[in-house]
Amino acid sequence: MNESKTFNISPILLNTKLYPPPVTPDMVSRIDLLDRLQRNRRRPLTLISAPAGYGKSVLASMWLQVSGQRGGWVSLDETDNDLHTFVSYLLSAIQTAAPDKLWRTQALLNASALPPVAILARYLLADLDQIETPLLLILDDIHYIHEQRIFDFLEALLNHPSPVLHLVLVGRQDPPLPIASWRAYQRITEIRLRNLRFSPDETSRFLQQMLNRPISEEIATEWAQNTEGWPVALRLAALSLSNRPQSAHLGVNIPGENQFLEEYFLAEVLTRIPPSLQSYVLKTALLDRFCAPLCEAVCLDDPMEMTGDQFMQWLQKSNFFLINLDPQNEWFRFHHLFQADLQQMLKKQLSCQGLNALHLRASHWFAENGWPGEAIRHALAAHDTATAVEIFALHRRSEMNAEHW
Repeated sequence: MNESKTFNISPILLNTKLYPPPVTPDMVSRIDLLDRLQRNRRRPLTLISAPAGYGKSVLASMWLQVSGQRGGWVSLDETDNDLHTFVSYLLSAIQTAAPDKLWRTQALLNASALPPVAILARYLLADLDQIETPLLLILDDIHYIHEQRIFDFLEALLNHPSPVLHLVLVGRQDPPLPIASWRAYQRITEIRLRNLRFSPDETSRFLQQMLNRPISEEIATEWAQNTEGWPVALRLAALSLSNRPQSAHLGVNIPGENQFLEEYFLAEVLTRIPPSLQSYVLKTALLDRFCAPLCEAVCLDDPMEMTGDQFMQWLQKSNFFLINLDPQNEWFRFHHLFQADLQQMLKKQLSCQGLNALHLRASHWFAENGWPGEAIRHALAAHDTATAVEIFALHRRSEMNAEHW
């Protein structure tokens, strides 16, 4: 009688996934961020987390280039949501930096079945003890990974970290790891959207390289403000202006007008949103600021499908071009370029009556919650002058007494 056996089939690894993206001469060196990363390299983990287009992978590649340390790189994708495949890539990246060692972890990967996650992590940590010089290991696009056993493995590695391994996770959203606890014990360095924004000085250097002409401080400041320091928006806006003559004024008015930017949003952002949530995101873009109850009132026609709190949690977890407006994490806004592009798309999908109805929902909510100024603005956007006048009449005395002219 034949007995069936389960064997691990070793994955065919793509060596091209082990190469970091090149750092080309037209890229602006992130000097301050690189200094910060170098200062904190003794911590076991760095997390570089931000939405698309903020130069996360470029920064990690720059650090690998200037760190003076041996390093490994893995570019992850959806096919790596398997613990055996994931660890195989991770070990291959480490072996490229330390090829002359005997790795007992490889024997576990060659076995008929993987051991428990804790044992697999323990073997790798023991193997790392062979290495004497520090190693920088970068896992790019970690947001593609959703297999929980992989995160259990990473947590096991980092709970008792090797003194020679510095792990760098790069992605569009935070991985499900105990980041808050590691933050409290200063075991993690975090680089986020606010850190990755281009300063006016970096904007000036970038534009000079892109447009091959001197850039005044005023123009650099204007571009930095218009893009909120978003690197990919700067690049795409500069591309749209690259054919202008040298004498042309470089003042920029980006929101809603840049075809390259709209195509980028479609390709890199909106197509990755679950269809059931695209409508919510588009409707939220009608608001200059929003909180969970407001989103629920304006965007969610069926509260049983997703509450306002659930929607806000999804937005925050997805690192969705979200700008925090208060320490309590109650009020947020979208990056204004993202908001402007979403508004253009919303106008193509809804009739004037549909847009007016959304504005009136927002107006009613703001009026009921003591924000008459915003309530009036949304009523006027809905072309409902009578409602705007009614709100004004109801609140004028209290607002004038408070000198809210």
